Amino acid sequence: MQYVQTVTLKNICKLKTGDNLNKSEVFNSGAHPVYGGNGIIGYYGQSNRDGDSVIIGKVGMYCGNIHFSSKPYWLTSNAISLELTDSNAVFAPYLAHLLKSLDLNKLSTGTVQKFVSINQLYSLEISLPNYQKQVELSNWFDTLEENRVKIKQLLSNFSNELDSVTTSSIIEKALKNGVTL
Repeated sequence: MQYVQTVTLKNICKLKTGDNLNKSEVFNSGAHPVYGGNGIIGYYGQSNRDGDSVIIGKVGMYCGNIHFSSKPYWLTSNAISLELTDSNAVFAPYLAHLLKSLDLNKLSTGTVQKFVSINQLYSLEISLPNYQKQVELSNWFDTLEENRVKIKQLLSNFSNELDSVTTSSIIEKALKNGVTL
């Protein structure tokens, strides 16, 4: 078996645009997340896509952004679902990580409203390692992302504590020196 193969997205998936959904039908909680052009925009009682699929933002400033849903969801017309034709050859979470790394926003066209077309995406070439390596790499990327989030939160907490200490120190010094605040 070949270790890495180069394929186009057209060879491994079907890309489908989502369906319209009125804003009045999208709620803050519900059975299924609703994905728009930039990720989850709310929740809806029904799904129009199965889980384990990659979601690509189709329109707007952030078009080309990538999300992955392991559970059923509603996809709006501002996004595209990527549905694998052979889930035994391609590990969907790995493909989501790979596509995130490619910065698909650079494929966007349009002056008033940026968009990424299905034809552009179908012609995109990617290199895929064997399935086992895809799973291994996907787990590694997940761990990296989890650690990035934890580090970001720690830095935010440290920054807030530092601001608090600095503010307290300034006030304390001012009061010791008889400065009126």
